[in-house]
Amino acid sequence: MKNKKKNLCGLRNAIIFTVIFVFLFVTASNVLLPKVKDDATKKPINMIRSCNVLEKNTVDVVILGNSNAYRGINPMKIWMDCGITSCLIGHSFISEPEAYHRAKSFLENQSPKMLVLETDCLFDTGNEFDENGKLIFKDEENEEIGFGISSIQNKLDEAEQEILAALDSKYPTIKFNYRWKQLTLKELTNVTNKRSFTSRGFLTSKHIKPFEYGDTYMDKKDKAKEPIDSLHLKYFHKIIDLCKEKDIKLALVTIPSGYSWNMRKHNTVKELAKENGLSYIDFNTRSDLIPTFDWTKDTKDEGLHLNNTGASKVTAAYEKLLKNKYGLKPTELTDEQREVWNSDTEIFCESNFNFPKEKTRKILEKNQRKFLNKSHEKH
Repeated sequence: MKNKKKNLCGLRNAIIFTVIFVFLFVTASNVLLPKVKDDATKKPINMIRSCNVLEKNTVDVVILGNSNAYRGINPMKIWMDCGITSCLIGHSFISEPEAYHRAKSFLENQSPKMLVLETDCLFDTGNEFDENGKLIFKDEENEEIGFGISSIQNKLDEAEQEILAALDSKYPTIKFNYRWKQLTLKELTNVTNKRSFTSRGFLTSKHIKPFEYGDTYMDKKDKAKEPIDSLHLKYFHKIIDLCKEKDIKLALVTIPSGYSWNMRKHNTVKELAKENGLSYIDFNTRSDLIPTFDWTKDTKDEGLHLNNTGASKVTAAYEKLLKNKYGLKPTELTDEQREVWNSDTEIFCESNFNFPKEKTRKILEKNQRKFLNKSHEKH
């Protein structure tokens, strides 16, 4: 009888411990998610999950990737110029398994016509340059690969990595554990989850730090291919299958990035796109699509990410592709839904570009009259 009571007591304590651990783990995950100040509320907002609260089936284009993506394409500009709704999902250092889980979760609430995968998340390695500006390629077996959670994943077998990626997509405590040192009381007490991030996932920057190797980082004579981790490749194909299952067009894009992209990566993705019948645009090799792009003015951090001017140029070029290459039309929304996007665009332009709301509204109304008239003419 004594042993039975002891066992029951031990079981009770184990259950209590497990419940407390799970609660703390989930809470920590929400606390550690990267936050940005929302232009509308001026409160911290969970960047990763902010687009999950957009009204159901109101997004036509979802852009998935790491920081190259959310620094390179501006959904509010696409909305203003084309009337096409889009948003960015993903986060810095996102792996391909995580990208798959992010997409799968997002598609539970949205039915976009197109998913755009920014290809830098297929690879873990960055670039290094010698004193003459020439790319340095390390021996693969001696190379230290990985950022964030990747350094942990490299020590695990494939099954363990998949479990970790699935867990991290829901509760990213491990990936963002470094944020413990960055947390502020304001962030802990003033977070809003009730609205979407005004910019739909795009992060602005007015900083200018030139990239000095702009003429040498893409060597078109280099025909070698950068290897892709087998797990990344597996989940790349899972994203393809997910899009087929949901009847969503999948397209690949690479944002200009001198410190994370090179010709070998381009060659690999170009071959992948060809093998799988996917459209692929690499703005690192298609500089003709962004003729005014300038590595001395359009990057915020010496070539890794774009600033506002660089992103505006790339976005303008991608808008043309959305309309002319992929045949997207203005998104069909109710007047109330359109007003949400218009109002957020006004706030976004005023907060980040000092552009008066009334001027933004005039542009929006002018463009939307044009879109709606064309739509009525076809019917």
